[in-house]
Amino acid sequence: METVTAEVWKLGPVVERALSYRAAIPLAYEQIGMMLSLLDSRDEPVARFLDLGCGDGILGAAVLG
Repeated sequence: METVTAEVWKLGPVVERALSYRAAIPLAYEQIGMMLSLLDSRDEPVARFLDLGCGDGILGAAVLG
């Protein structure tokens, strides 16, 4: 049996499949937009946040971006 490494997630077909799941979530991009709007309305920038690793990391990436 071949060992799966972290490199497999960089393969084009795997990336495309993962991105297609995001499109299947109703209003996914609107949810991220709302979260970013709420964060932007704060008087102070977000210095730290906790990502519990319960998803694909897209919200954490958006917050860091």
